[in-house]
Amino acid sequence: MNSFDSLKLTSDIDVLKDYKNACFDVNTKENGDRKVTWLSLNKQSKKLGLSDIRIFDGAIQLETSAKILKDQYLTGVNSNTFERYIEEINRSGLIVLDFPKFYETAKVQKIDVTKNIYPLSIEKTITDLSIYSTEKKYDIEPYKTGIEITAKAKSNNERFILYDKEKELLRDIKPNRELLQHFPIKQSRGILRAETNFRHFNDTRNAFHISKNSIIYFKDLLTSDVNVLEETFNKLYSVEYIDETKTLERKKGIMIALHEKKKTLNQVDKEYSMRERIVFCNYNLDLIMRMIRPNVKGNLSVYRKQYRELIKIMQYETLDKNLSSITEIKELLKVA
Repeated sequence: MNSFDSLKLTSDIDVLKDYKNACFDVNTKENGDRKVTWLSLNKQSKKLGLSDIRIFDGAIQLETSAKILKDQYLTGVNSNTFERYIEEINRSGLIVLDFPKFYETAKVQKIDVTKNIYPLSIEKTITDLSIYSTEKKYDIEPYKTGIEITAKAKSNNERFILYDKEKELLRDIKPNRELLQHFPIKQSRGILRAETNFRHFNDTRNAFHISKNSIIYFKDLLTSDVNVLEETFNKLYSVEYIDETKTLERKKGIMIALHEKKKTLNQVDKEYSMRERIVFCNYNLDLIMRMIRPNVKGNLSVYRKQYRELIKIMQYETLDKNLSSITEIKELLKVA
């Protein structure tokens, strides 16, 4: 079952049974030779998990998050909590929706798909997946209390994040203060949150195996059998690429033997400093280069080559550990 956090949904205006006029501002815009008018939720009327409502002549648009579920926030919006989701919207005092009509007609604009998984060690898993290179078309960067994997190509909008949910809530304690009145933060302990974001129709269709140009109804995503996060992770850490790195493992002994040739004390000290810097920068070569730039005159190419080679050595040294973490996450996403 897929669960969702941030949602941007639209539906026909006939799902709107009532709204509180004082909570909305009137907006107008010139569109060619005609004037378009709509209502938008004013800033002081926004509620927990309900950030925007727009009412047009023939449609209504909602921007919400799973925070609207309060004590069920960690569960997210899914087929089991969707009725509660609508109840909370109707309880807000801002609008009243016709639940059956909205369920049948709500269309997706943007969504975040999420899953909570429980690895043996969150810290170890995040570290291992940071070190291990994903499929070559993607970059790994630190993200809040975890990692973010994004496509290198600007035309590719794929994004996948894994982060420690408890630490994330504590890190952003001020904006989450109202939310944490509804459940004890210890409920988030041990959760590694997996999440991917879809901001374009074609990306959503591809992820949920929906035919090209079809309308994306939210009810179809709620009942979909596609395990979106498992498929996304498997693509990022593809079997083919892992098999390729396993062949490199056979070179591991040779690489380390060559590396461990007799060194001077200065060389040992230099390598120790380089290793510390690599770990501190989470194996991110570009970040390492930015760190040493102020202390280096001229071209960084020699340093880049040295660090790249040492990063490879360190990855080979920890290859088994990294692969076991990948296998664990694959299994957890499969059953979550």
